[in-house]
Formats: sequence, structure tokens, C-alpha cells
Amino acid sequence: MRETTELPSLTISYRNLDPSPALETEVRRRFDKLMKLGRERLIACHVVISAPNRRRQQGKLYSVNLRLELPRGSLPVNRNPPLDHAHEDAHVAIHDAFDAALRRLAEFRRRLNGEIKTHAAKRPRLRAARDSHADEGES
Repeated sequence: MRETTELPSLTISYRNLDPSPALETEVRRRFDKLMKLGRERLIACHVVISAPNRRRQQGKLYSVNLRLELPRGSLPVNRNPPLDHAHEDAHVAIHDAFDAALRRLAEFRRRLNGEIKTHAAKRPRLRAARDSHADEGES
């Protein structure tokens, strides 16, 4: 029996700006890098590139949101810092978003492998010990 591997789908959407071949090429290049370095099996990647307002000519900050679909769920990556003026260039915003996606995938993988400790609930025994000392002082 031969196993087939499907390539993940990539969807690119634009909000408040016209589709651009240069931006699409940048997204595809970053997506290919994510596929090589991510080491997680992606099912799909949805990318939304947004500009805040078409009328504004200067100081327009782009935001890029990604949603990575994995076999174990969806992983959202939002990179839209409100005052990061480097994001006046959409290419820089795309670069930052995919770098954040790599970090999120690495964190996701560490959680699955149990490398990141989850904090237990506050230790009730310590609180109970304090309460028992308080009861001793009242008698």
C-alpha cells in the first residue's frame, strides 16, 4: 500500500488593498520556508493581509493574520502590532507574521511533547497548612 502525501493548501486574502503579485510571491516564499522548518504536518494555511484604510496614503500599517490548520487543531497567528512603523511595508509585516508562526509551531510542538510544564492549580496543601496553624492559635 502506497502512502500519498498531500501538499497543504495556501489561501491568501486581501482586505482594503488590491491583490499584488509581489506580496503573493513573498507569502509563498515564506510559506515554503515554514514548511521546511516547521516540521509539523500542515493541512492548510490561511493568510489575510490587511491595510487599515484605503484613503490614507502615509503611515498605513499593514497587519498579517495567519491560521494554520494542523491535524490536532487550528493555530492562529496574529501579527498586527499597533505602532510598529516597520509594518508600513507589507513585506516586513509578512516576514514578521511568518516568523511568529515558526515560534508558535515550535511552542505547539514542545507542548505536545511535554517539554513545557503546565502549572498545577495553586497548592491547596500549603493553604490548608496555614489554615491549620491559624486554628491552633485560636484555641
